[in-house]
Amino acid sequence: MKKGIKYLVLCSAFYFFVGYSNVFAQQQYDFEKVLTVVFPNSTEQQVAYIEFPREYIYGWIEVTLSAGYNYQLATGKLTKRFRLVSQPGGGSFFQRTEIPTAFGHLPEQWTIGDFDKDTYRIPIHHIVNTSNVLMIKVEGLLMHSHAVSSIMSNLSTSQPMADPTPPTERQYTSLMHGRVGIGTNTPSSILDLVGKSPVLEISDSQPVESGSGIVGGISFKKHYGLYEVARIQANRYNDYKSGELSFFVFNNSREVEAMKIFRDGKIGVATSTVGSHTLAVGGSIGARSIKVEASDWSDFVFEEGYDLPSLGEVEAHIKAKGHLEHIPSAEEVEKDGVDLGAMDAKLLRKIEELTLYAIEQEKKLVAQDSTISKLRVENATVRDNAEKVIRLEAEVKSLRRLVLEISERKGD
Repeated sequence: MKKGIKYLVLCSAFYFFVGYSNVFAQQQYDFEKVLTVVFPNSTEQQVAYIEFPREYIYGWIEVTLSAGYNYQLATGKLTKRFRLVSQPGGGSFFQRTEIPTAFGHLPEQWTIGDFDKDTYRIPIHHIVNTSNVLMIKVEGLLMHSHAVSSIMSNLSTSQPMADPTPPTERQYTSLMHGRVGIGTNTPSSILDLVGKSPVLEISDSQPVESGSGIVGGISFKKHYGLYEVARIQANRYNDYKSGELSFFVFNNSREVEAMKIFRDGKIGVATSTVGSHTLAVGGSIGARSIKVEASDWSDFVFEEGYDLPSLGEVEAHIKAKGHLEHIPSAEEVEKDGVDLGAMDAKLLRKIEELTLYAIEQEKKLVAQDSTISKLRVENATVRDNAEKVIRLEAEVKSLRRLVLEISERKGD
């Protein structure tokens, strides 16, 4: 009984799938039409338009240019693919066009413009001034048969005319000797992009609701892709509008995240923890020069009225706090780190205060030297006077002895 039920379910699912697929397949109609345009000789910057009938176009269209030789060799091929939904007088939806094929001489002479929803035309720009017969193949796959029938009956090209908006860039996607060229048909490396401000885009096909994960990246491998040695990786967040960029290297097959750019623009080098820093480095930094721009500098120490603490006050603060005033303690540095600009300003403040102390000491020393010099002069004067007194005392003693002798002689 259970096997019978399973069989009926499987058969129903199969017929539903086949029937749905047939219905879906019947809604797609392909077409192909070849047009010819002759561009005049000795006239450059010409344009001819592929003119579509004004129908509801829903699907993709591909335009392929090919040519031979007339006044100039024009071998090669140029293809451009359009994915669009366009309704005359209504809304339009265009996805990005693509150049799946471009090689040979032809991309040097023509470019294919974009579909114009207002005029229902695609411009074919002739860049050079030599006459050539251009073969234009237009093919596609649309959702409505009446649009295909109308295109097959009414699709046409205009006559070449002066180009009002000549292109400024060429269109290439070339493969030559194992090299791919985009914007050039002579690639000089494995992948060569040439153009005006060329951008290489890597898109993720995951739905918006897929959450965080890897968007894409570039992997560098050796030994025919066996060993990965480095990788650049873009990651997305749940809000689907934010991302980050990681740079990985491999050390003996061990993956190391060398640098990470976070969605707020902060950068971590050898660390994934940046905190409030714009640039965080998980290790030492070696540099020949580091410039710190600071607006708060310490020249105010030399301004008049600055309250310079006395050395006694400095000594008291050191005894009480264990460090100089305005300088962070060891505990603060261990907890919060050091701001180089602010610390340089604080150290300069202390150097300038030391300079003021030195100036004061110099003034005191000069005053002391002057006092000592005066004292030396005074001491010399005192010494001379003392010597004079000693001599006078000796003379007085001699006179006294003489007087005494004279007195004694008179008594005899």
